[in-house]
Amino acid sequence: MDVIALVGLLIVLVLLVLAIVRWGVHPFLALTVGSLAVGPVMGLSASAAVEEFLTGFGATLKWIGVVLVLGAIIGELLEASGGVLRIADTVLRAVGRRRLPLAMGLTGYAVSIPAFVDVAYIMLKPVVEVLAARSGRRVLVVGLSLTAGLTATHALLPPTPGPLATAAILGASLGRVILINAVVAAFALGAGLLWATLYCRRFELDSDRTLHARYAEASPPERGGDVARPSALASFAPILLPLVLIAAGSFVGEERTSAWALALRYAGTPLVALLLGMVVATLSLPRSGRLGRLRELTGRAIERCAVVMMITGAGGGLGGVIKASGVGDQIAGAFEGLA
Repeated sequence: MDVIALVGLLIVLVLLVLAIVRWGVHPFLALTVGSLAVGPVMGLSASAAVEEFLTGFGATLKWIGVVLVLGAIIGELLEASGGVLRIADTVLRAVGRRRLPLAMGLTGYAVSIPAFVDVAYIMLKPVVEVLAARSGRRVLVVGLSLTAGLTATHALLPPTPGPLATAAILGASLGRVILINAVVAAFALGAGLLWATLYCRRFELDSDRTLHARYAEASPPERGGDVARPSALASFAPILLPLVLIAAGSFVGEERTSAWALALRYAGTPLVALLLGMVVATLSLPRSGRLGRLRELTGRAIERCAVVMMITGAGGGLGGVIKASGVGDQIAGAFEGLA
């Protein structure tokens, strides 16, 4: 194992964290510069580091870019129609403010089994923000409670590709993997909920104040002029429809070639599912000027996503450089030797 390359990687990663947290460098710039620096440290040529960074950047945005934008558009549409407030009030009436973190954790635990974690979190992000404001809880508490459930089952339970591949490599019984990992994921969820509710509740972010000012006292009117505001069903539909389609599509095997199977797999791809959710959310807007309003909200959603997309892409570029260096394989080999 190349100890020099590993030490160099650790040093660059530490400097990267310090640059963002301590010195206030923008994450996009820090990740980009860090990627170009870490490549030569780990044995790549300067030109190869640039190429691998750009490849990783593009591969990451190929998957997450459009999904992120479509999820943000749905959020903007729900906010404009009053649907997101309807969702928040419905959830709070059902579970109460005290049990909100548990409800969010269990929601994430269930949703992330059939759906990919990033799609689920993007879809539920506007709901998290409004629930935090309406319940008086910190956005970190509500958001991380959801994240605890999402990541626990995403990392441990099939049909997520990671657990499926692990079971196949180890030759383990899929039924036993699901049974055991469901219990392990439940304990992981419990630990995440404890950390979110007991530790993170002390931290107030700028977004907490912004969200409280925007949503805390707002009440969705039953009617606005002659146009009815969305019902609870119409408000939940743009979020639930994509998740249901993605879940259904994940259970249709590639070996099935019937018309309904092909259609379900197509509708269950995140891109198509989110587009359908966006169409449903658009129907909640007043009919007069609907397309103009959609154009305006789409532009706003893209602007809000730009920074997140660039940071995410730069992170993917850093991952591409590290992967190309072979350090990950060396570390895996070292641990295999200890077994």
